[in-house]
Amino acid sequence: MAPALGGEDSAPGPHDYFDAALAACKALTATWYAKRHGLALERVETHVERDDSRERQGAYTLKVKLAFHGALSPADQQRLYNAVAQCPIHKLMTTSTVDIVTEPLEA
Repeated sequence: MAPALGGEDSAPGPHDYFDAALAACKALTATWYAKRHGLALERVETHVERDDSRERQGAYTLKVKLAFHGALSPADQQRLYNAVAQCPIHKLMTTSTVDIVTEPLEA
C-alpha cells in the first residue's frame, strides 16, 4: 500500500489486485483462444493503466494495453483482440451487479 495511505509501499494494494485480475484474465483468454484456434501465439504482454481520479464519483477507468507475440497475421491479432474483449472478468466488471455479503468466519 502507498505511504500516503498508511502503508510502506512493500506490496501491491487492493486496486493493484483488482486491476491485475483483469490483465491476467485477458492474457489467459488470448492463450486459450489461440490454442483452440491453432494461432501461433507465443506469449501475451499486458499493461494496465488506471485512472481512479473519479472513483468517488463512481467512475474507475482501466486501459489494458496488449501485445501478442508470435507469427501472427494482422487478422489473427484482431481475432485475439476480439476474444479478449469478452474475457470473463471484463464481463463481470462491466455487465454484472456484484453483491457482497461480509460475515464472520466460523471455526
